[in-house]
Amino acid sequence: MAIYEADVTGTFEEVLAYLSETIEQGSSTCSLEESSECQIGDTKIAIRAYERYSWLGDNRVSLHLTVASNVEQTHVTVITTGGSQGVIFKFNTIGEDNFLQTVVPAIQKIEK
Repeated sequence: MAIYEADVTGTFEEVLAYLSETIEQGSSTCSLEESSECQIGDTKIAIRAYERYSWLGDNRVSLHLTVASNVEQTHVTVITTGGSQGVIFKFNTIGEDNFLQTVVPAIQKIEK
């Protein structure tokens, strides 16, 4: 499992569209599997679950994007899972790390 979190600049809609597009264009095998959005008061939350094939691991890995924003700030969390091998111990997590790196540079461009 790999994780990246940041406070970013931009509105909820701008950040969600920018990062979603970046993730989907980062791999020819990437697909949006599920999504959810809700609003609680002034806070908007979006969750996106993506999946792609990992050539190195010969398996599928997932990436979960969460964008939470109120009027004053926007926070992004990205978590990748799967793709590792081993029954008891995790090894070969390269696929998870690679999937995460398709979006981290885009987040760093808008990071506060």
